[in-house]
Amino acid sequence: MASLKSLLAALMGRSAPASTDGPALDASGQAHQLILYKFDACPYCQRVMDFLRKHPIPVTYKDTSKEPASRQELM
Repeated sequence: MASLKSLLAALMGRSAPASTDGPALDASGQAHQLILYKFDACPYCQRVMDFLRKHPIPVTYKDTSKEPASRQELM
């Protein structure tokens, strides 16, 4: 499994504009998908979301307070 640092580097190296339609591809063509399990009152989640808003990284958000199934995925 790729480290977060190498995954972000691969995702940010894309020349095409990012979207949340599907997984990003790294230089070798391997698909990666970033999923953020978030809780709106979490200051760490807010910092990550601020970063993601400023960078063209496709991400899927899963709100653990509104989606019980997402919370179960973490357990």
